[in-house]
Amino acid sequence: SFVFNAETALGLPSTFGTSIYDSPEIDLKRTSIRKFEAIWDTGSFGTFYLGQGSMASDGIAEIDFSGAALASYSSVADIGGGNLFALSDGTLSTISVGSAYSNLDGARRGRLRYDTPKWGDFTLSLAAGREILAKGNDNDYYDAALRYSRTFGDNDFAAGIGYNSVRGDGARSHFTSGSFAIRNNPTGLNGSFAAGRKNTGESYWYLQGGIIRDWFSAGSTAISLDYYDGDNFVADGAASKTYALSAVQRIENANLELYITLRRYQYDQNSADFRDGDAGGFGFRASF
Repeated sequence: SFVFNAETALGLPSTFGTSIYDSPEIDLKRTSIRKFEAIWDTGSFGTFYLGQGSMASDGIAEIDFSGAALASYSSVADIGGGNLFALSDGTLSTISVGSAYSNLDGARRGRLRYDTPKWGDFTLSLAAGREILAKGNDNDYYDAALRYSRTFGDNDFAAGIGYNSVRGDGARSHFTSGSFAIRNNPTGLNGSFAAGRKNTGESYWYLQGGIIRDWFSAGSTAISLDYYDGDNFVADGAASKTYALSAVQRIENANLELYITLRRYQYDQNSADFRDGDAGGFGFRASF
């Protein structure tokens, strides 16, 4: 099969990109484009992707069976990444939540990507690309990812690991990340783990546990508790910690999901003391 796929954001302001010093405004621009790609599924020879879209390792650190990923997952800075940490005396620093936490996941670029056919329970993906939407970035991006998924009796299991290499201006950097998740379908109990490390020293691990149950006739309820521990983001010796309690309620007849999440951020450096920060979010997602 041969298909064309296009996705775009609406240019609405987000908490990840807005700080107290910004005036939120609608700004639809080139970087709002998420995907603009041609996909050729050859069947027995695998699938090719050409254009703006997911690199091979996009989503490799975000494997999740919690049912609550709409509210919270390994990308822990999504809810309030634009906010600035306050120093111990109450003055705002220049360090944003988004810069202090990362799950080192793959990205979207203008790329050529190839996914192998499924070998048993495994799939291998390879990609090479460049940043074609934002100006001033002439780096070359290469990555590879290996994914595994299988059902063992009443348990669903999935795992993946990815490697990224970035080359530009005579320098090269690289990082590795991955995740796995498991869910017991009769009980709804689930858990996931993610971790990653860069060659420049930044690293993290993330742990999540939760339950999915049909407590209400409207649809399933997912509750999740997670914890993130990171090192050396923004500065050597820095410590980034955060934990959250989240819930998602499905309304099946309306194709609607209601979500709420509460998260605490804790960040420290050797040269400065920072206050803890709290973030909360609620909303809905409608599918049609």
